[in-house]
Amino acid sequence: MTAVKLFEYNVPGEIVGKEVIDKNSALVGVCLGMFLDLRTKTVYLIVGGKDYMLKVPMNAVVDVNKEFIRIDMTVYYDSTSAKDIEGLIKLLQQEVSLIARILLINSGRSEKTSQKSLDMLRLFNLI
Repeated sequence: MTAVKLFEYNVPGEIVGKEVIDKNSALVGVCLGMFLDLRTKTVYLIVGGKDYMLKVPMNAVVDVNKEFIRIDMTVYYDSTSAKDIEGLIKLLQQEVSLIARILLINSGRSEKTSQKSLDMLRLFNLI
């Protein structure tokens, strides 16, 4: 499969970092990102839970609001706790920070300049 990962610079954002619940209102996990399957041109949510990751097609998404993402599926895994969600969100924030560093370093800027740029990104709540 050839895929492109889509992400947001702000975690939690509009989709990434939000809690995901199934059609029975059970907490499934947190949205870790999205990816586009280039072969089928289908967009999927990547949902991480306690000890698993799920690929959820966007057509299964029923609602996205300020608090959660509701999917029209029933997930049969161990329930995910608030502590699990916190850990996953911290990992997402680290991932976005590392990607920002890589992009700035690859742009040819010095490490000192990169740190200032990262501080500006933080100031504007981009990471």
